[in-house]
Amino acid sequence: MLTNEQREKRNAYMRQWAKNHREYFRVAARNWKKKHPEYARKYAADNRAHTREKLFNQRYGMTLEQYESLFEQQNGICAICKKPGKLEVDHDHATQKVRGLLCKKCNMGIGYLMDDVDTMLATAEYIISKK
Repeated sequence: MLTNEQREKRNAYMRQWAKNHREYFRVAARNWKKKHPEYARKYAADNRAHTREKLFNQRYGMTLEQYESLFEQQNGICAICKKPGKLEVDHDHATQKVRGLLCKKCNMGIGYLMDDVDTMLATAEYIISKK
């Protein structure tokens, strides 16, 4: 039987080991999903909300409630093209600050232009000049 001190020491060691061997766990999870696709699908379906919440928190430092609030503030439309639909979180890659919600096309467009305002303005000028 382990004492509390021994248990804490073991747990700290295991946490550090897991942190240093993340790829091992990724590969193991991927292999398990391949061997047990029915369980993986059921787990994903049963935990969709939790998984989505975790993703928003890890990627953007925001909760689902904050996303939904932003979605309501934008009336469910893309901040650029003003079309309704599924919206993605747009964030500054340098600062990680959330800027707003965009449709996939607008978000990818900004990404392809590497968040460079000069390139975006040059693109707009080019399109206008060709009309």
